[in-house]
Amino acid sequence: MLDEYIDERIRLVAPAHLLPSPRRGTAFAPVEPVHAATQHRRAADQMAIPDEDPELRLTLVLLERLGIHRVASFDQRLARFGFTVLPT
Repeated sequence: MLDEYIDERIRLVAPAHLLPSPRRGTAFAPVEPVHAATQHRRAADQMAIPDEDPELRLTLVLLERLGIHRVASFDQRLARFGFTVLPT
């Protein structure tokens, strides 16, 4: 995945609600923030996923809407929803 990023074949994006605030520092690489609109938050609120936190539901909605299927995350819960999670 790193080689694909270096070769500019993939983008590095993250839901804005998961990025650190500028006061706490920045990421190691340029990250494109993806901002959740009201429609995304509404869709996350309507998801029938028991026992999952609102932040995860919003992330799932954004990933689906952006067509992202492979993610770099330490949150292995994403794999339960069909995403390829790196590193494993």
